[in-house]
Amino acid sequence: MSSSVEDWLRSLGFIHYTQAFLDNGYDELDICKEIGKEDLDAIGVRNFKDRTDILNAVERLKQSGTAVYFVLEGNVDSESLAAQPERESYPPIQLKMMLRDKLEEDKIDLTALPYTLPVSTC
Repeated sequence: MSSSVEDWLRSLGFIHYTQAFLDNGYDELDICKEIGKEDLDAIGVRNFKDRTDILNAVERLKQSGTAVYFVLEGNVDSESLAAQPERESYPPIQLKMMLRDKLEEDKIDLTALPYTLPVSTC
């Protein structure tokens, strides 16, 4: 079973760092919010662009809170898939089911407040 950290890294295109994150204690997104440059050194992220992208993603985590990350991919040609072999893609129906299951697991009803506002009648 995949973890939310694995899903987050997958959404960023860094699935190959998953084991290093987990081995260094970054097994929850709340913990990942604390990642800094020194932490990336310990995890083993050496590539400058990867470091920058991960630190930017950490900032987004801090601003938006913890979330489940999925990547929606439209028409993808084989050349772009070869450039990012570490990403998994899901058929839309499977992604829809995964999202539905996660919402049910977290007891979130998108048809109720605060996600939906009542319709006012005039």
